[in-house]
Amino acid sequence: MGRARAAPDGTAWGTLYDSRSSRVIRERHALSHSWLVSMPVDPHRALVERYLAAYNGFDIPGMLSALDAGIEFRNVSNGEVTASANGIEEFRLLAERAAELFRTRRQTITGYAERDDRAIVDVDYEGVLAADLSLDLRAGQTLTLAGRSTFSFSAGRITRIVDES
Repeated sequence: MGRARAAPDGTAWGTLYDSRSSRVIRERHALSHSWLVSMPVDPHRALVERYLAAYNGFDIPGMLSALDAGIEFRNVSNGEVTASANGIEEFRLLAERAAELFRTRRQTITGYAERDDRAIVDVDYEGVLAADLSLDLRAGQTLTLAGRSTFSFSAGRITRIVDES
């Protein structure tokens, strides 16, 4: 729940946020006490969670809906940039190619911190390969990694993603 305010008749209006769509849902709740419930909602975290839910579900249009048109993306492995995209069209093409490489994939948030207009997100990654990537990484194998993603934001959109593993 976002914020609730007590009304004179003993009910409260609560503001609920749907983290998948970042939509506000309003519901009326009966309160048996006169105290207020208040829990701030972090719009950046909701946006990151929406993006990751779309990523995990191979929902490329859903991923794109969270991104700024000028998105900058970098994947860094062992200090080396292994993939990059500049702009929404390059990102879409990269996301489509990457989706073909996995039968399943899941990023799970294990840590989250905000600094200014950035979110630093620790993730556990698990994916089952749909295609051979090398002699060591074959279709059907499960790939597990721990990593960190840094998201930058502007005007309610993700403007930059740097994935590090």
